[in-house]
Amino acid sequence: MTRIIENIPTAFFYWCVASISIFVAYVYQNCSNRKGYIKKNIFGFFIIILPAVFIGSRQSIVGVDTINYWRGYLDIDNVIESQGFFNAAKTEILFFIIKFLCHLIWIDNPTPFLTINSFITLLFLFLSLDKLKDRASMPFSFFIYYSFLGMQMLNQMRQLVAVTIVLYAVTYLLERRRGMAVFWIIIASLYHFTALVSFSFIFIIDIMDKKEHFKGIKEKFLLTLILVSPFFISLMMKIASSFLPSKYDVYLKTANSSFSGSGLGFLVQVLPVIIPLIFFHQYIKDKRIRALIVCLCLAIPCRIAGYYSYFLMRLMYYPIVLICVIFSIIRNETKGKIKFVFSTFIMIVCCGYYIVNYMYINGEIMFPYISVINF
Repeated sequence: MTRIIENIPTAFFYWCVASISIFVAYVYQNCSNRKGYIKKNIFGFFIIILPAVFIGSRQSIVGVDTINYWRGYLDIDNVIESQGFFNAAKTEILFFIIKFLCHLIWIDNPTPFLTINSFITLLFLFLSLDKLKDRASMPFSFFIYYSFLGMQMLNQMRQLVAVTIVLYAVTYLLERRRGMAVFWIIIASLYHFTALVSFSFIFIIDIMDKKEHFKGIKEKFLLTLILVSPFFISLMMKIASSFLPSKYDVYLKTANSSFSGSGLGFLVQVLPVIIPLIFFHQYIKDKRIRALIVCLCLAIPCRIAGYYSYFLMRLMYYPIVLICVIFSIIRNETKGKIKFVFSTFIMIVCCGYYIVNYMYINGEIMFPYISVINF
């Protein structure tokens, strides 16, 4: 409890910034004439800019990975000189190019680099939700994102960029534009190669989007495969180690050879995502959205895999970001008391998740927030 109390100032600041973003998203979605290209860009900018600046202006001690971003940015000239540009970039060349260009412009100031990455993350979230604005509530979706994944932008910034680009790719899958989905997943992988696991979404959605025959059986079969997959994690880790880029070998080499942990992480991080679906999944009729629910269930084996390897646990972000779409669509599909009950339930789940996962369990990672800007 003491840790939670100590982290209230950071949480208050974070949610003040997030609330402004959510409010602008609400105004944008409810604006009677929101179809103009210029108006969309203006609203999008003001939805994104404050959270992007807040996250990008953090000191290097906020978040475990932030210091590595700072060091990588400040040392980029030496790295290029010793390894060459393309060898230094390796598999994630898009992230490296942006880092290189930012360094050319701002030299020894990493804050614009962090801010631009945060802006890109939220930009693709906005673009994804804007494509679905007739089916989903944009402010509700932003609230869910800020509750579950927003704070991770203060830590695992690069992967969160890839996560929202994957979400953008998913919107094309919902339109049955597989080519565009493949394109954007590849783009996401050039930022963080783990985005390649999102090709599994295409496989799942293609299977469930075919003819209506055996629809229920296909859904149950895929769910069964997902639920039994944790029993084969050790084998899959050995296979993965044979083709992973060498710089990621450490994640598997240092992984536990057997399951260890109390299971608290699974309870805190996965059950809040799955439980709402158990009670409200029947309100989703669109088979492609139901396919997204199956994709979301991939968070279960990914989180269980986290007891073997922390690297594998981080794959959980790709299915979990789908709740920004799924929960919001369920909310719009329900009416009257059911809609009120569902909305209230999700808001309680989101607040509880933020408090327990970020303010308590991981309270020393991203708290307290310290800005490079002197107020």
